[in-house]
Amino acid sequence: MRRPNILLVQRLLPEWAKHIVATIEPTTETRVFVDLQSDNPPTYLTASSTINPYDDRYHCLFIEIAPLVEYLKRRKQALVKEGGDGVESHLLNKIAMTLNYRYLQPPLTLATKHSAKEDAVLITGFNNIHYRVSHSHSFTSLIAIKELPDEQRPRYDTVNKKQDSSHVLASETFDRNDDLSLFRTLRLSSTVDTLNKDRFHKDVFHKDVFHKDVFHKDSVHKDSLNIVADENASATTAPPALHMMSLFLVCRSDTITPPDWSMGVARWLDFDSKNPEIEWQVLGHQLVACGLRLEGRETRSRHFVPAFILGRDERLQTTGTLIVPTSYFQTNDRVIMRINSKQTPLRLGQRLLITDEFSQYEVVQL
Repeated sequence: MRRPNILLVQRLLPEWAKHIVATIEPTTETRVFVDLQSDNPPTYLTASSTINPYDDRYHCLFIEIAPLVEYLKRRKQALVKEGGDGVESHLLNKIAMTLNYRYLQPPLTLATKHSAKEDAVLITGFNNIHYRVSHSHSFTSLIAIKELPDEQRPRYDTVNKKQDSSHVLASETFDRNDDLSLFRTLRLSSTVDTLNKDRFHKDVFHKDVFHKDVFHKDSVHKDSLNIVADENASATTAPPALHMMSLFLVCRSDTITPPDWSMGVARWLDFDSKNPEIEWQVLGHQLVACGLRLEGRETRSRHFVPAFILGRDERLQTTGTLIVPTSYFQTNDRVIMRINSKQTPLRLGQRLLITDEFSQYEVVQL
């Protein structure tokens, strides 16, 4: 979590605490509890839990998460109506989605095993992903910037100076039968024990660097990746830390063969188990990189920004959407999509997902 968000959480915690219900006698079938006979933090009850908090032998405090989640959602909606769709709104949305995903409606997984299938890479960072999906074309090249007037030209590009590209990870995906699953898991195998775990936590999840680590798949919802560092000389801008709700791309390790992409968002990072895991939500497989700008004579910026078209997917039961950087657009905005010199007028529909990095909108062609 970024320092400004930490300071914001400290300021908001007293108000949030008013909406947390904690009782000795559970009022619902909540699975979040605190063992009062130990110094352990709040725990989520699973099949691998060391105690059964409902057993009379243990003295536990039960925590109801639902009231807090409902408050966070209401507060976020109030901020949006007041025109305060900013840092606090994004933080509330992120925490509510994380609590709901992890503790209130956790996805069901089933045990199975699969064999190795093909090489792939894992890429993080909105601009890095855009550069890769553009087949290594810069954003300015993709939208033919020389043909645009100054007021529409982008203020930044997706390619920076040549630098270390260790955020691009050579990996090996495993055969899977979970093409219909929206939620999957990347699981690091026990080979991480050969590494310094403190360095693993620091480098992997704060610099997105894996060093010869191996992912294995033991669930219908789990993709297995054999991760090693990529020595590719080409580079884009350095990626942000991999955190909850980070956007990332899983694709082939080479750029010659036809693309086989999966775009997703990290929903949970589990560092506590023997095999650290990244649970993620699939956003789509059919990707096209493009540029997007606001149409008309609005007072807001009309510069093109990088964006993605996510095609309709019958297997995932998803419709066509647009992925854009957060804070540039709003629901019902009329926009212009551009690839090379071709432009298409669109209207942004319902906002399906928002984080401090990106927003996902339904789209209507005009």
